[in-house]
Amino acid sequence: MIKKSKRKILAIAALSTVAAGTAAFAVACGSTTSKFDQANTKTVRLASTFSVNGLQERAINEIIKKYNSLYQAGGELANDNENFLPVEYISLTDGYSGGARTTLQKVAGKDTTNLYNIILNYPGLVAQLATYGMNLPLEDNGQTLLGNYETAFTTGNAVGGVDAKNVNILPFGVSSVVSGINGPLFAYFITEALKAGATIKAEDKAWFESTILTVRNTDETQFKFIRDGQADATGGAWGSIEEADKGIWSNYVFTKAMFDNAKDLVDFGSKVVNSFSNAKDGQKNRTNQRGVIGIDSLMNFISMYLYADNNAEEAGFLLDRENSSLGFINYNNVFDTSSTQYAKFKKFYEEVLRPGINSGAIWIGGKSGDYGSNIFKEHKLALSLGSTAGYKFNFVEGSFFYRFNVGDKTVSYTTTELLPITLPATANTSTSANSSGGDYNSITYNGHVNNYYPSTKERATDFTVDKQRFYLQSANTDTDAKVTEKQSTSGFIVFETDIATDKLEEFKNETGVTELGDFYQDSTGKAVTKKGYFVVSENKVPSDTLYEKYKIEKFITLEANNKIKAYALRTFKNLWTDKDGTKDRNGTQFTTAEGVSALKEKISTKGFFIIESTIDTSKKDTVLKMENVSLIGPVTTASGNIKTNLYFVASEDKLTPSTLITKYGVPGYFNSFTVNSASTGSTTAPADTTQKQLLATLRVTNQHNNPLFSSTTAVAEDKSVTYDGRKTGYYLISSGAEVDAKIKEVLAKSTAAKSVFIVIPTTDTSAFETKMAGQFEKVGLVHDRTVKNESTEKILYYLDSSKFSLVDGASTTLQEEELITLMAPSKFQEGNKVGLVYQQGPSVIGIHSNEIGNAATRKFLKWLASSNKYTWTINQRDIEASPQEYFLQAASYVIPYKGFTTSSTVQSLMERQNPYVKATFEAFKKAVENNGVSYRIFSESIDALSDRFRNDLETTISNAKAGGIQEFDKFLESFRIQFKQG
Repeated sequence: MIKKSKRKILAIAALSTVAAGTAAFAVACGSTTSKFDQANTKTVRLASTFSVNGLQERAINEIIKKYNSLYQAGGELANDNENFLPVEYISLTDGYSGGARTTLQKVAGKDTTNLYNIILNYPGLVAQLATYGMNLPLEDNGQTLLGNYETAFTTGNAVGGVDAKNVNILPFGVSSVVSGINGPLFAYFITEALKAGATIKAEDKAWFESTILTVRNTDETQFKFIRDGQADATGGAWGSIEEADKGIWSNYVFTKAMFDNAKDLVDFGSKVVNSFSNAKDGQKNRTNQRGVIGIDSLMNFISMYLYADNNAEEAGFLLDRENSSLGFINYNNVFDTSSTQYAKFKKFYEEVLRPGINSGAIWIGGKSGDYGSNIFKEHKLALSLGSTAGYKFNFVEGSFFYRFNVGDKTVSYTTTELLPITLPATANTSTSANSSGGDYNSITYNGHVNNYYPSTKERATDFTVDKQRFYLQSANTDTDAKVTEKQSTSGFIVFETDIATDKLEEFKNETGVTELGDFYQDSTGKAVTKKGYFVVSENKVPSDTLYEKYKIEKFITLEANNKIKAYALRTFKNLWTDKDGTKDRNGTQFTTAEGVSALKEKISTKGFFIIESTIDTSKKDTVLKMENVSLIGPVTTASGNIKTNLYFVASEDKLTPSTLITKYGVPGYFNSFTVNSASTGSTTAPADTTQKQLLATLRVTNQHNNPLFSSTTAVAEDKSVTYDGRKTGYYLISSGAEVDAKIKEVLAKSTAAKSVFIVIPTTDTSAFETKMAGQFEKVGLVHDRTVKNESTEKILYYLDSSKFSLVDGASTTLQEEELITLMAPSKFQEGNKVGLVYQQGPSVIGIHSNEIGNAATRKFLKWLASSNKYTWTINQRDIEASPQEYFLQAASYVIPYKGFTTSSTVQSLMERQNPYVKATFEAFKKAVENNGVSYRIFSESIDALSDRFRNDLETTISNAKAGGIQEFDKFLESFRIQFKQG
């Protein structure tokens, strides 16, 4: 082990032959730029790269607003305004790396007017600022600030090149690395391995059967695709285990512990690629972007598991700070063939990385958005190690998706990510309606999804469970057991109170009816006890016989993950055919914009009407092609302003739940109505000038269509647009005449109705354009108000239908309910003494400004980190919380302030988050409770060169993976040259 001074530790960077001049080089080589003062003495500027108008940015602005109001004249803390300056927010672009780059450019250029006092960014930026003398210690010679945070998360405060006695960063938003498991693919591998002679550890068998080997994950249709592939899909086609290769699995035992040891997972992956017939060619696996274990960040993987295998000790670790009083990383040890670090890294590389990557057992991500989630959801990865923030990218929302061929790769987007185009019809300037009066009758099933709880779950004094007002809970353990028994049986639950009293005994004696016992059902602020019965039913809805006999109008189905769907019958009135009818919102189901005459023609015909947006996605194509189904015309629902189509179904079918849901895939229908007018006599609607500015209608979710307006459209002061007789706050609007013209140009040449638009935030366009490699036409800047009613600048792209195919991915892609979530392995191998959970995310970083600004910055941060409670409003509800407690609740952004893991409010909030966030929170909670004895937080060593070390190492391996990565010493030499010249 070689011991070096600080000067020698930086020797590698000092050898650089690249011409100086950029901020990055100045930081890497040690800058001679001296500390300078900023000119601003009027405000404290806080900068971040949070998404414009996103939850985080809105929350941080509320915190700033609160702080300013407290200390300014008349405020609660106005008498304590020494060193106070009002805080203002600065929005930066291009993510954390772009924010750091912009900051260093301003520092290197001695920008005295446009710099800021605080930035939220990765902690490596502190070390880079320190080379210019521009880092601001947040607290000198003390650790009072850090006392407001859980100590498990503050070890990263040690930054190479800055005084460790000072507080240099504050954690502000922590996430981790999660194991996303592809349920069907992993289940297929296990099932085939068991046939080949593998076994499951006896005490773990129940876990495997309930978690991975479920009925859904072992569906034969999916297994066929995974084994054989499909002509129009890129995933699957793993083949099977041939007789000659079964010996590979003969002594293998599947254990739950394998998911907590990285080496076990890699060993499993190696067995897969050595035994499954279509996975044996490593070159083909790499070319086709396929692997067993996916790793988004290779440096995270290397550093965490080398540290775990070093029993969580600094001495001998790859990135140790040996013999450095200022905490610099000793990079020389990595390259010194006589060091312990070299030997351990070589062993890890030669035994894990090289064989794993070259064979396809390991897939590694690269730059430009090359994340494992892109192929994971196509059944090309069995397990993906990725960020907590990546949950929604790991499955396909709905079974249909768009596939693009880009070079030798395929790129997929879900039907909710792309925006299908509907061209506007010619605008009507007047509409007449029948004045006969009357109403129509309708019946609809509303399948609300709520939670089911066993009797052991505690109910609060206000009768809520987990803060939920709407739920179903069994009343005792007997009912618990009976519900568990019925979970895998197709059927539904009906309550005794929903069966006519005079027919109850007859109902209880029906075949397939079982008494479950008592339940609590809460929807009115008190838990009501009801006796429930389970009814066996193939389609999970009342049969025609039961429906007609007992008029079962309310029932509940048991769904996966302790969810229920509650169905109830409702009636609506008033089908208006003129725009003025939209004024009547009470009971109005929808208004027709066109097709009134076609509607009238069908009123006397046997059949019923259905709305396209309510048809089950998996059945829509089949239903709309039925000979007895015909289009009436476009309609707009008064509830939700959903633009969709009305269809007529010519049928003499009895309109029972079974017919509607099973045959036609709809939750309801309309029939037996008389067309109404909004007023007596015929009406003439005023000309809708906005129609002329309508360029197209875009489907922005599975249900909602929103307009795309030209730049000349009149926008009200509240940012709404009056369109089609009503106000809408959800739309896209062109930014100018040139973009108007471009939109019209691409619409004119649209080759099919399935041509689509996509809108990309301006901060993400480079990654999108690289990913799509020219398979798009850039239209221009638009203002997007389709989400959260906030205007966001985005770039609109047009994707012609000739460039993609629309694929039904029910069995060819991973669905959300098939994604299994676990934390990333905490150890490298069995026997490691300490389990680790990876810590990543932004920190609060101070930048030197001037004497006045520095004092004001520290005052603000002291307040921000405090536990003082104030009144805040979240979703029209007042709460009492500290600034950081508020940010966590408002932005769902984990801040590790003292006590955050034991807060009932935080725990309730985490329960409502997605599985990746929940798993991460539980891992952090475990680390805090363990006090680092056998399970602790791991964050990487940091100094001015650590970011470059990470990037150069990942780039060296990524660039070589296509042809197979080299033996260790050749790789290390290539890496050394890259790092030296950076």
